[in-house]
Amino acid sequence: MAAEQLGGGQQSDVPGPTGGTNPHPVERADAWFARMRQASDRVDDPCEKLLAIFTAIIEETGLPTFRGCPILNTHTEFPDPRHPANRVAVTHEQRVRDWVRDLAADAGAPGPEQLADDLILVLNGVYATATVLGPQGPARRTGELARRLIRTACDGCGRP
Repeated sequence: MAAEQLGGGQQSDVPGPTGGTNPHPVERADAWFARMRQASDRVDDPCEKLLAIFTAIIEETGLPTFRGCPILNTHTEFPDPRHPANRVAVTHEQRVRDWVRDLAADAGAPGPEQLADDLILVLNGVYATATVLGPQGPARRTGELARRLIRTACDGCGRP
């Protein structure tokens, strides 16, 4: 079945990185969001919530089955903005940015929009870089960079 024909809840018959099938883009986006929310909900401090997202991403990019961000991959495969898979990817990215912006505001960032933009660049950058150069390449600095951005934007929050 072609990906263009997929509806919600259906799976592609294209083999996934672990030999199974790739879930529909909506399911992948929802699963990613659930993992990140679960990671951030484990801590109470708003700055630590932001950092927990990056800890989870670093763990994810180190898995032997990691093949990049499925949402970014979907967007690359379906660049036409009218395509349903493209719209899922764009909606997901906007939803993630809004969530990160809200967490940044909770953390006291005077410019939560700017911090969200900075962190989204780091988030998407680690997915792209770890895919090509591996988790021990530049992606290994993800946590340090995220912590520095958050500390700077939130006037020292997240300091040990």
